[in-house]
Formats: sequence, structure tokens, C-alpha cells
Amino acid sequence: MTTNASGVLSTDSVLTIDGEPQAGAAGSYPVHNPARPAEIVGHAPTADRAQLDAAVAAARRAPPVA
Repeated sequence: MTTNASGVLSTDSVLTIDGEPQAGAAGSYPVHNPARPAEIVGHAPTADRAQLDAAVAAARRAPPVA
């Protein structure tokens, strides 16, 4: 975990698709503290269309959860 210039703690934002970590191909977006909306507490990765399709395909192949 690192701290950026604004003092916000951050970790590498990754998506897990079919068990494999990968960066969001469409970048990332800020995650705000719900108690203090002006405060950014991190960033979440943004999937592109191909990653979304791959994630849905992987979910369909996954065994059902009992």
C-alpha cells in the first residue's frame, strides 16, 4: 500500500477475470468515502468491453454455488 501526493492510501487496482489479475483496460475511477463525499479513498479499475465479455463468459463457465 502506498500514499499518493494527496495523502490518500492506495493499492494497485486490478480486476480478476477467470482467476487472473489484470489491470482495467479502460483506466480507473475514484472511490469516495460515503461519510465524506469529497474525500477520495481509492481508485477502482474500469473494464473495457472485451474484459466485460471475458468476465461474463468466465462466470457462465463457473460451477454453481450450493
